[in-house]
Amino acid sequence: MLERPIQPPLDFERMESELRHRFGSHRDQDWALLYIDLSNFRLYNQIYGRVAGEKMLSTLQSTLDRCVTGGGLLYRLGAQEFLALVEGRRAEGLACEICLQWEKASLGFYTRQDRQRGFLVGTDRHGIGRRCPLVTVNIGIVPAAGRREWSLAQLFSSALQTNLDAQANQSCSYCFANPEAHLQASSVADSLSHRVLVVEPDAALAYLLQTTLEMRGYEVVVTSSGQEAFKLAVTNPPRVIILDLFTSDLPAGPFLCQELRRQPELEKTFLIVAATNADREESLAAGADLFVPKPFELNELLSWIDRLIEESAKVADLPTGDPAFRGFRR
Repeated sequence: MLERPIQPPLDFERMESELRHRFGSHRDQDWALLYIDLSNFRLYNQIYGRVAGEKMLSTLQSTLDRCVTGGGLLYRLGAQEFLALVEGRRAEGLACEICLQWEKASLGFYTRQDRQRGFLVGTDRHGIGRRCPLVTVNIGIVPAAGRREWSLAQLFSSALQTNLDAQANQSCSYCFANPEAHLQASSVADSLSHRVLVVEPDAALAYLLQTTLEMRGYEVVVTSSGQEAFKLAVTNPPRVIILDLFTSDLPAGPFLCQELRRQPELEKTFLIVAATNADREESLAAGADLFVPKPFELNELLSWIDRLIEESAKVADLPTGDPAFRGFRR
């Protein structure tokens, strides 16, 4: 059995030293490294406030303290990020237990309305509404098998990347390290990253959006037809769809938005509804990631597009020649 840990240190050098000692002392033992993180916590903190956010983090800490027992090591890395070293045979069961306990415990941190609809609505000073998922716990698992000779830097990098893979799921989830899957996911994301579909009945605005986006390096396709937009999106999925609910050939309303969101090919596509006289919450409930009321400031819309893409393009950077975990960023 692994030894029972002391309180998690905040000193990264001390943490690294202890982990090196554990790995070296238990070289023949089956173990696994877990990277545990909360998705969407910063959005929750902005909407509900700092006090509610601190209570949520305290609940996460308590949940992990209860679950990581039997000699496991638990370290708190940041506000909502933790590392755990546990016996390999317990890794999947432990990850599942953490997810189940968090799903139950976290429900008390939302209003009844947010619990019922299953997402939060954030609104900025320009009236732009954003669909914000509920806070979920995501866990990346790196088993020792096949990684006995890895450096700590390699283990941390794999754990963080696997955690990011787990975040692709909208619900609480865990994921095992799989280098081939990482490469496939990266290639898909790269193929989508610069493609934008604009569905806009106003020809002048459509032209303005197209030329401005192209000047910023995006590949842009424009249409005023809802039916054509659906075909274009499914056959050649874009990274972003900017959609007016009042197209030239479909009934007004969120119908097209709902149909686009149902398509598995568009799972990684951001859907932005930009419309006049449309209901913000109805649009977000239909699957839009962002609602932008018309008329809007073009620069504001463009900054939101950049922001959504940047938030989705989380990359773990491993500094060359420096294996310290503190060198990573998200």
